[in-house]
Amino acid sequence: MRKVTRLTALAAVLVVTATFTMAQETKFLQLAAVPEVQMVRPSDSIEGLRLSIWGENQDMTGLDLGIINQTRGDWQGVGWDVISMIDGDARGVLWDWFGYGRISGDFTGWHLSFIYTHLQGNTTGLQSGLVCRTREDTTGVQIGAYTETRGHIGGVQA
Repeated sequence: MRKVTRLTALAAVLVVTATFTMAQETKFLQLAAVPEVQMVRPSDSIEGLRLSIWGENQDMTGLDLGIINQTRGDWQGVGWDVISMIDGDARGVLWDWFGYGRISGDFTGWHLSFIYTHLQGNTTGLQSGLVCRTREDTTGVQIGAYTETRGHIGGVQA
């Protein structure tokens, strides 16, 4: 009886591990119309190129081009879009042309959004746009018609 229990427990652990591993794969290319109609599942990460009308992935590393780009985890690379939403940390150059940019974690690099950029963590680098908001600390330069940093500013705010 103990042997059957141990084998059942081992099988359960293997199934859970395999399911978790399969749930978060990394792919090189993402082509997306909307999250429901995209080449790679939203739960997978991209290391390479994401081209999208509205693309959603777990993590993104590489070149990110689209209208709406949503990343549930961390983002790193170069991005050019209208709207970007990043739930984790971001590092690189992110340009939200004529749009909106939100980063929930820390940001390092240059974030440009012509209308509104909202960084909820710490910002290191350059943040520019019509309205620029950083919830935590800013180290670097923040330029806009309206700029706000709720934490410490170590640099220039104009």
